[in-house]
Amino acid sequence: MPFTYMLRCADDTLYVGHTEDLASREHTHNDGDGAKYTAAPALSEA
Repeated sequence: MPFTYMLRCADDTLYVGHTEDLASREHTHNDGDGAKYTAAPALSEA
């Protein structure tokens, strides 16, 4: 089942993405291996 998600970055901007595996995608973003945008400003909450 596809998910749409929104992340708040450390610089207080929001990032919207989509995935089939939400838990895996969250780990990918937190490891700095996600989209180029979320790799630059650290995520502050998901």
